[in-house]
Amino acid sequence: MGKKNQVLKNILFVIIIVFLTISFTKKTIDIDMFFSIKLGENVTKYGLSDVDTLTYHNNLRYVNVRYLYNILVYKIYNTYNFNGIYLFAIICNIINFNLIFYIIKNLTNKNSNVAFIFTVISCFLSRKFLYARTINLSLTIFLIEFYSLKRIIETNKKRYYLIMLILPILLVNIHGSLFLIFFVFYIPYIVEFILSIFDKTKEMSLIKNIDLTIYKKIVFLMLINFLEGLISPFGIIPYILPFYVIFGKSIVFITELQLAKKTAFFICIISFFLSIIFYTEKEKTNNLFYVILLVVLALIIQRAYYYVTTIQIIVLAILFNNYLNNSENNILILLRQKQNIIICIVILFSVLFGSWNFKKNLYSDYINKYFFPVDATKYLLENVDLSTKRLFNGFNSGSYLEFNNIKTFMDSRSEIFESYYNDTTILKDYYDACVTGEKDYKQFIKQYNFDILLVDKSFNLYTKIEEEDNNNLKTLYEDERFIIYEKYE
Repeated sequence: MGKKNQVLKNILFVIIIVFLTISFTKKTIDIDMFFSIKLGENVTKYGLSDVDTLTYHNNLRYVNVRYLYNILVYKIYNTYNFNGIYLFAIICNIINFNLIFYIIKNLTNKNSNVAFIFTVISCFLSRKFLYARTINLSLTIFLIEFYSLKRIIETNKKRYYLIMLILPILLVNIHGSLFLIFFVFYIPYIVEFILSIFDKTKEMSLIKNIDLTIYKKIVFLMLINFLEGLISPFGIIPYILPFYVIFGKSIVFITELQLAKKTAFFICIISFFLSIIFYTEKEKTNNLFYVILLVVLALIIQRAYYYVTTIQIIVLAILFNNYLNNSENNILILLRQKQNIIICIVILFSVLFGSWNFKKNLYSDYINKYFFPVDATKYLLENVDLSTKRLFNGFNSGSYLEFNNIKTFMDSRSEIFESYYNDTTILKDYYDACVTGEKDYKQFIKQYNFDILLVDKSFNLYTKIEEEDNNNLKTLYEDERFIIYEKYE
């Protein structure tokens, strides 16, 4: 194919990727976005604080490890409302998926066909994560890190070392809670380095052609990157925060911290077996190590699934490309001969499915009125003097209330309501009283001296209140999902 035709084909691929990204990026605002905007406003106006300002508890320590992101989304919202937030999410996702296309193409000897197909697969597997979230920016950092490490091993060029020095500083100030994830991408190279040291005879079949000088630089670079976590306003918090979250009650409320679901499990297992099939003796060992590592990580925690599948798709693309070009299997020979037909089928499927998804997304609202207490919040603002009353609200309702300048009992920043982070049992008490029913709800109301209760009808607390003949609470407001009670004087 001529150079001009190849350029035109790449442009077509990029257009399809952009279209798919737009069609898959959700308009609906994520639960964390509401408090992110509010925290960004507070940082912009008053500077960073180590005390929580969104709830009415006066003694809760809170470290805003996403302060740069919060400032950014606040500035965008303040200028362009939710239209700007949606456009920001689209732009971030377009950058990320075109980065995936670029990385695969460059690591597969400019095979744009393989790059396009696997980028489309990545779009489909990641579509439920594509809305305005901090992970939009952290994924960009991880993609650049993955590519830079690959290029350091292959070229040892200084510019990639420089990029690697900048990335952890950005990450720790944009999404500090994921700082330790940065070092996951070093592990395959560290394993190769350790194995090569022990394999003094160079007879180990897995380890080949390793330049120990470069790998020593990689180890030194990793140590510098680790220390760069201190270049933030938070001290050692980015190093310990993930352990706070994982070992507390947060894992009960945040599904992304739980084990992989069945779909993710099967996708991970399939990708693992595919990598084994595609792996050849000529293949670089770190690609196989990457797949094994990422599969394990994705199975352990759902939050890692988005990052893991994205990087894993890149590794699988590299393995598949090498296998496709070096195998004499009749099926693979046929695939090489029919590449253009396969590409046409992928484009047609992408356009049809993308169009359907785009139409569905176009008519959706920014705020899910069933999930968030939109009308109930309006009622509270118009009919209740919350400056003199103490409000109860649920885990998922807090951020939307805070967005509307209402001081809350709690929100989805689960870690600050736990005893290991603050000297409080708020999250545990809430879980026992509202979710499991192990704690008497009357005692819970008395303990926290609530005057007004905004209750989610799907929770056990609502069932308990309605089942008992309770003369202490009267109903002020009710809709399909939420009910507001007031405590009698």
